[in-house]
Amino acid sequence: MRKKAAGIIALAALLMVAMTAIVAAQANPVEGYFQSKLLPFVQSLATIVAVIYLIFGGMKFLKSDDPAEKDKGIKTVIGVALAVAVIWLAPAIVDFLKPG
Repeated sequence: MRKKAAGIIALAALLMVAMTAIVAAQANPVEGYFQSKLLPFVQSLATIVAVIYLIFGGMKFLKSDDPAEKDKGIKTVIGVALAVAVIWLAPAIVDFLKPG
């Protein structure tokens, strides 16, 4: 389950960056739809999955007596935090880097 959820979050982050970059590179009507409908939906969906994953990582950290398991829980929480940061900052970064 852990690898599947990590893969889903990573895929969502990569898709956000890719979709934002593709739309930013083109000046067409899709950009308005992407920014007004699709982007918030994907961000919200990825954030919901990330929060669930964050809860599991935090529970693993809090309930485990084994230092190795506690370390896994910490790594999970850090990974989720980074993925959420990428998901939410991707549009701003692409807009900043977009010429003109």
